[in-house]
Formats: sequence, structure tokens, C-alpha cells
Amino acid sequence: MVDVLVLGDSSVIMGLRTGAVNVHTDDRLPRLQLPEADLFRRFLADGQGYSGRHQKILQELQVAERAQRNRPDGYWIAEADPRVAEHALCFRYPRDEVAWIIAATDGAFDLVPSLGVTWPEVANMSTQQLEQLLRDVHIWEAETDPDGQALPRAKRHDDKTVVVVRIAA
Repeated sequence: MVDVLVLGDSSVIMGLRTGAVNVHTDDRLPRLQLPEADLFRRFLADGQGYSGRHQKILQELQVAERAQRNRPDGYWIAEADPRVAEHALCFRYPRDEVAWIIAATDGAFDLVPSLGVTWPEVANMSTQQLEQLLRDVHIWEAETDPDGQALPRAKRHDDKTVVVVRIAA
């Protein structure tokens, strides 16, 4: 069996031998529908960019999020507390059905599709191609959407990690 745990702002994409692709994310934070989250996204989508006003809205959002962090009916972030893993969302697959697994932080997960790259394509990339993909994401943030208007996000550049595991048949 392959157990997949998802927690916080990282996602796991499963490629099955049937060709199906299953995406697993932890949606507990967005389900809270914090008004500050909607406000900062609208602010950016309206073309107002990463200004001082954006920073103030983001600080208000962070206060609202902290009040809901690592508690029932809220959302869970591991940070320095490994016990939070008990609250991870768990998905189980028979090993022989899994062709590949991708784990990605939100800085990569949210932006890779903007480059027109599919997850099966990512799963087949070499280490050098994955490094270039992450550089391309960074360039897209800086040059195509420097003010977060096309894809509203908390900051212009987020951390970006992609891990690919290919399962031998």
C-alpha cells in the first residue's frame, strides 16, 4: 500500500497506471472562508499590486488565520509540532496501481499549471528539467504576473518545491 498524507499548504498528485491523475490538497483553510483572504485576492485581482495596503490586509489575514490554526474546526500546520501530523488527510492506494507521486508546495502547485505544464509531464521530468521548471515559475511570477493580478497570491515569490517519486512496476 501507498499511504499519502496531506497537510497544510502542500499537495500530492498521484499518477495511476490507468492514466488517471488524482490531486489531493488540504482544503480546510480555504473552507474557513476568511473574509480577509477574499479581500486580499480581490485587491490584487483589481490590479492594486503588492503595496503597503496589501501588506496591511495580509497582516489582518494572518491574525485571522492564527486564531484558527491547529485547532478543531480550523486548519492544521505542522511547523515545529510533529503531533499535528495526526490531523493530516490520509489517502491509501494499492502500490501496484501507482505509477508516480508528486509532492508540491503551494508555491509550485498553484503556479505550474499557469505555465501550461501538466502533472504527468512533471512526473516524467529529469532533475535538471524540474530545476528549470521551478526557475520558469519564478520568472513567470516576476515577469508575467509581478503584481499578482492574474493569479492573486499572498506574496510575489513563494517557496517552491516539487518532489517526484516514480514507482517501479
